[in-house]
Amino acid sequence: MTEVFLERSFPGGMTRDGVLDMAVRANNCFDLHRVAWQGSFLSIDGRKLFCWFSGPDAESARIALRETGADTTRLWPGTVHHAPEAPPAANVLVERSFGEPVTVEEI
Repeated sequence: MTEVFLERSFPGGMTRDGVLDMAVRANNCFDLHRVAWQGSFLSIDGRKLFCWFSGPDAESARIALRETGADTTRLWPGTVHHAPEAPPAANVLVERSFGEPVTVEEI
């Protein structure tokens, strides 16, 4: 399975219930394309949403998300790195920009 990530923007803001509602409405489409929503991080002001999906490949996720009306211009495959001794609920999202590509080992 491939891990896929999508960054979305909501100029008017989004709520936690709104995110859950989107996930429920997309469920049939996700099932059809074998995509599973793993979770999302919503910014405090509700204007940015970062979603994590798994599926057979990035294109399956892209198709499923487009069919639900999502803008997929900021969708990419990636990896999840679990902290070795962190409790399961200790999720953290870090956004970084690099002038040149780097490996996880270099970070």
